[in-house]
Amino acid sequence: MRLPATVLAVLLLLPAVASALSVVFVDLEELTRQSDAVVLGTVIEQRGAYLDEYGIEVNETRIAVEQTLRGTPPTELWFRTLGGAVPVPGVEQFADGERTVVFLRFADGAWWVTAMGQSKMTVTDGLLGSVATRQLHVSAYVRDDQGNLVAYRPPSQTVSLDVLAAAVR
Repeated sequence: MRLPATVLAVLLLLPAVASALSVVFVDLEELTRQSDAVVLGTVIEQRGAYLDEYGIEVNETRIAVEQTLRGTPPTELWFRTLGGAVPVPGVEQFADGERTVVFLRFADGAWWVTAMGQSKMTVTDGLLGSVATRQLHVSAYVRDDQGNLVAYRPPSQTVSLDVLAAAVR
């Protein structure tokens, strides 16, 4: 059975993880290209699971899809993130009842977040409508013109849901 690229990348990095994880920054345009689906929904429940075929622990999160922004996922789905009993640095946590936008890939018969913690946008409602915010809590890098990795501090990104929906279609 083929290991999803996201899982493989993290497993290769785990031995070097101390208290933080470094990732190559993925902008929203690239994140959208890499995703099979982008959904707006509410987290219903979570559970830990051990995947014998990969030898890893994961968190499985069930989300009620309010709006599909890209792709054709079911109206309710389970998606996986690395973790389990011990949280993995750089992997975003989800909370029951939380309204969120999630970028997902379908691999080996299951939905996975596309790019770990970079795949989540928290949704809040305000006087002018709903907005989605993407905050990264990891050390990030980008490639310079010569292909070298350069440290990058990604800013928090907040966008209206209408603008986000148009951008990811």
